[in-house]
Amino acid sequence: MALRRLKNAEVTLQISAKAQQILNANRTKPFGTEIPFAIGATPYVGIIEQHFHPFGGKLKPWGYHPGCSVFIDETTPAPIPKVARKIFYLGKTSLERLEGVDERLVRVFRRAITITAIDFTIIEGLRSAARQKDLFAKKMTDTLQSKHLVGRAVDVAPWVAGKVSWAWTDFDLLAPFIKAAAKEFEIPIVWGGNWPNVPGRSRRDGPHWQI
Repeated sequence: MALRRLKNAEVTLQISAKAQQILNANRTKPFGTEIPFAIGATPYVGIIEQHFHPFGGKLKPWGYHPGCSVFIDETTPAPIPKVARKIFYLGKTSLERLEGVDERLVRVFRRAITITAIDFTIIEGLRSAARQKDLFAKKMTDTLQSKHLVGRAVDVAPWVAGKVSWAWTDFDLLAPFIKAAAKEFEIPIVWGGNWPNVPGRSRRDGPHWQI
């Protein structure tokens, strides 16, 4: 193979999401491990390498850590059949669960479903005070003041092989597309999957997105 490391400008959201997925599944393997993949008709190779982020910088984790670098295989490949990207849509149940939700969040998820590489479903939007108290009593939430109560939060999960997936690899694959939709509309949202980096939050909440 003739491999060339991708330049930053060449890394699309889809490539970035795939690199994260590869890293999640292979981070314990030796540096130099190669994982070929293709996006459309273009062949790539993800290589597990040792990365370094300066301490105190914007990129985390700081210090040395495993990372996945992406290379393009410029060897003339065998023809790969062109397959149209599957188009996803929000089903009747998902749309019903968005009723009463802040219109900004509704716009984000209506847009995200049109650009995502992985299907998703809306689990919950507006939440009653009674349900919040019940979840708190069952220790399924840390607060009685959830933004779900005022329609400013939505729980979303990847939909894989006809059912909800709770795998972190799927949540990490989905997140960049939701963030991209929010950025397109300049809508500030927070993902529960980033909460370990937020003061007062101790655990990741993959489904949760809020204004």
